[in-house]
Amino acid sequence: MKNKSLIFILALALAISMFSSCSKDSRYAGSSSGPGPSSGGSSGSVSVGSSAVNASSVTSSGASSIASAVSRAVSSGLSGGSSSTGSSWGGSSAANGSSGGQNQAQSTTSSNASASVPASQTPTGSTWPASGSVPSALSVPNLDGNNVYKSNTASIDLSYISYGFVKIRLLSKSSGAFKVWISKGSDYYYDLKNTGGTEIYPLQLGSGSYDISVLQRSSNGGYYYVASTTVNVSLLRSDAPYLVPSQIVNYTGGSTAVAIAKSLVRGQTNNYQRISTVLSYVANHISYDYNLAKTVKTGYIPNIDADLARGKGICYDYAAISAAMLRSLGYPTRLVMGYVEDGSVYHAWNEVYLSGKGWIKVLSVKLNTNGWSRVDVTFISGTTSSAAIAKYIGDSSNYQKVYVY
Repeated sequence: MKNKSLIFILALALAISMFSSCSKDSRYAGSSSGPGPSSGGSSGSVSVGSSAVNASSVTSSGASSIASAVSRAVSSGLSGGSSSTGSSWGGSSAANGSSGGQNQAQSTTSSNASASVPASQTPTGSTWPASGSVPSALSVPNLDGNNVYKSNTASIDLSYISYGFVKIRLLSKSSGAFKVWISKGSDYYYDLKNTGGTEIYPLQLGSGSYDISVLQRSSNGGYYYVASTTVNVSLLRSDAPYLVPSQIVNYTGGSTAVAIAKSLVRGQTNNYQRISTVLSYVANHISYDYNLAKTVKTGYIPNIDADLARGKGICYDYAAISAAMLRSLGYPTRLVMGYVEDGSVYHAWNEVYLSGKGWIKVLSVKLNTNGWSRVDVTFISGTTSSAAIAKYIGDSSNYQKVYVY
């Protein structure tokens, strides 16, 4: 028994040692960190309260402390708990850029808009299937809807808010730096690229009143508003934001990730089997990219198809690929960012949803599925000790959730 525990400990230490630099990929999810805008509108002062952390200050290693904690958990025989599986839509892309912007500050305006979408542009897809039938993916329209707020600089498409997302773009190309700020009790900040195209951002804070703003960086390093609106969101279903693409979980109906996911589950009708097949593929196909972990820069966002092609990634990539593939098949999947075990290493993992009872088996790791459950494909991929990693992933005290996308 003592030797068996030692084998578990060594296997987990090897798997978790990769996260000495995984902490670096922490908050690169389009930037959850607040840029700290100092002025709103043409002149007035605005203080942006940031419950978010600073993406540019991500450091730390913590691999040895994580390995030590896992060793304690394995040695003491702690057993695992939560996992997850789900259903999703698989639709259009969040283009990898936005264009436009003006250097002068513009007046901040707001509107209590409500969504109204023509039937021809309404996303289509099934609710969670009954009797074990498989869900269908949701198709997201590429075109603007009929409820678009525009300033002189940016367009905020509010047409699809009930489906859990907002589409934002700049109206002309710019050399400036831009952020999107989405607030409802908590604050989420993202980069808005200025090279052209529309980007999709999730409304993952539930139904209610959202403030949605586009901010531009000024010459003194602060940010000011160039567009701002307030909208009341009533989600069609609580998991809606996790059923669509976004800037972070970025895929289209034509993505390689979508094609691979469909091919993997062809002929399978059991939801547990389909989810397990996809997650097992990601765990087996992607190896940890130590070089990227050492050199990754603030603002990094996974390129899902490119990561699949090269077969490498960091924990952020594992989580984004898993979320994209499962959403494209109709399973609600969250990308979660936070700290593992003792708060010393920033990490990314998934939560998936299944409505029912049962177990999902991923590379011999059994995880209970009844509602939202945690799946950490990076850890699963990095160890040969299924029992030990199952205990680690199942122990909720090892995970500190900070942001959900």
